[in-house]
This record gives sequence, structure tokens and C-alpha cells, in this order.
Amino acid sequence: MKLNLVMLLVAALSINHLVIAKEPEVPNTGFAGCATKVLAKYPGYLLSVEAEGNNKGDFFYEFDVFMKDRSNPKNSKEVEVECNPKTVELTDAEEEVNVTDERFKKLSKLSKNQAEKIASDSISGKIVDREYAIENGKPVYEFDVIDEKTKKEIEIEIDGITGKILEKEFEYFEVGVNS
Repeated sequence: MKLNLVMLLVAALSINHLVIAKEPEVPNTGFAGCATKVLAKYPGYLLSVEAEGNNKGDFFYEFDVFMKDRSNPKNSKEVEVECNPKTVELTDAEEEVNVTDERFKKLSKLSKNQAEKIASDSISGKIVDREYAIENGKPVYEFDVIDEKTKKEIEIEIDGITGKILEKEFEYFEVGVNS
């Protein structure tokens, strides 16, 4: 009986301790700071995150967020945005679309095949992923290419109007679901 009373007292104190424990603060930099800032600006569900870098030595995370419009599911959209983990600055926000999206088709002056040729001419390797987006009102083709020399994945972004290569980024890893 005495042992049961002691165990009950310890359990009660432990539960009380958990209730009054201070909740930890989410860091405001790094991955957690970026994820928090991205979801504050683009409320939705994280689909995937890629760790990337460019030829200037910048390292960043690229988040894909699905923003569901419950009142009108047709208005739901996927947004891709990059975040610098040191400064938590958000850049390169774009809406992911299907290649058949009427806005994309109307804006783009390049065909999918022309854009793929530009990517293939720029990086010798195999295209393993294709994305289409609207960034700042302009159509953008994105291709992930496995470089045949380095065996590393490189993302190349091509302006859908001019065919100009906008950026090349090295992809280190990806977690999540790529839609």
C-alpha cells in the first residue's frame, strides 16, 4: 500500500512537471527558421525540400508547398520558394503548373522540346525531372539533369520566352514527395 502511494505521488509530480514545462522555441535560422518562414508566407503543406547550391557558393533550401483552397479546390496551387538558411531570406518564388496550363501555354514562346534541347546542350546528361512554372508572370522550364561527367544532379532553369538559361543549381538531396 505504501509503495503504491509513493508511485502515485511520483506519477502526479511527473505529470504536473510536464504540464508546466516550457515549450521550446523554434530556431529562427537554419532549416527550422526557413520552414517556419515559408509556411507563414505560403500556408499549406510541405511536399518536398531540396538542398541546393549555385556556382557562387550560395547554399539554400528549395521548398515545395501545396496550398489547398478548401472553398474552391480548382484554385489550389503548388508554390516553390527558396530560402537562405543563414538570413532566412525567401527568393525565387514561383507557381508550379502543368505544361498544359493555359496561362503557361499562352505566355511561353518556346516549346517543351526546344527548352529540353537548350538544357541538353548546356549539360551533357540525362533529364530525370521536368517542371513548369510561372515566376513573376513569366513561364519557366526547369529540368533536373544527371551530369554524365560528375554524376551529380543539376537543376537548370530556362526562360520560356527568350530561351535564356536563368540559373543552374547543384542539388545535394531531396526529401518528401515530388509532385
